[in-house]
Amino acid sequence: MSGGVGTAGLDTAKSAWFQDHFGFFARTSVNSIGAALGGQAAAHGILEESILIPAQQGTAQGDPGTFHLFYHLDGTVNIDLGSNFDSDGNDLSAGRVHYQWTFFSGEGIGVTANIGTVDGNWLGNHISAVVNRDVEVKIPIHFGVPFYYATEFLLEESALSRVPPSEGFVEGDFLHTGALLGGAVFDQFGDRLSNPEFISDSGFNYVNPQSESPVPEPASFVHFALGLAALAGWKWRRRQLSAARL
Repeated sequence: MSGGVGTAGLDTAKSAWFQDHFGFFARTSVNSIGAALGGQAAAHGILEESILIPAQQGTAQGDPGTFHLFYHLDGTVNIDLGSNFDSDGNDLSAGRVHYQWTFFSGEGIGVTANIGTVDGNWLGNHISAVVNRDVEVKIPIHFGVPFYYATEFLLEESALSRVPPSEGFVEGDFLHTGALLGGAVFDQFGDRLSNPEFISDSGFNYVNPQSESPVPEPASFVHFALGLAALAGWKWRRRQLSAARL
């Protein structure tokens, strides 16, 4: 989704999410010599799934364990926005790129907890940056007990000039750059299970994603088999995101 605020340029946002890879892109531009302008664009997606890891390989029903997921994220950030200074030398224009990637899990409908967040933030007029990072998500589980796993990605861009001219663009390009590398299951003693049994609502194998050929989901909001009661737990999260935006 995308949106502009008083912009004479173009605001664009794209998103695509599959279980094993995802991409988000957002760009806002401004172009005016006669007025102060601001532009905003955002791409946002949520992936939700219920999962069951049966008791196996020396574990009993209800024993605690940990499910690890390994992701890689890379992308580029580019801000090229004209600088406008006041009489004291303060720059009255700036561009911002911000992403926030959050992970949730919980047992029982509507019971979810934040189990990790990674983010990045850039603010300035002339910035060119490369993102290249590995992310490990550790999900507490009980063998034989279904749990919900969800991951949410938000990419935001904004450009603002308090005085004219207002010229330039702000762009975050993470399209086709996120990937799930694989997963691992550990018992309560920290020992890794070999080729663990794994069941998900969609049938996707998060442990060995390379063996899967998932059907693409065209929408930016991807929802797998969670009831409305479970979705209610996300409302507080979205309110937090809205309050945090520039």
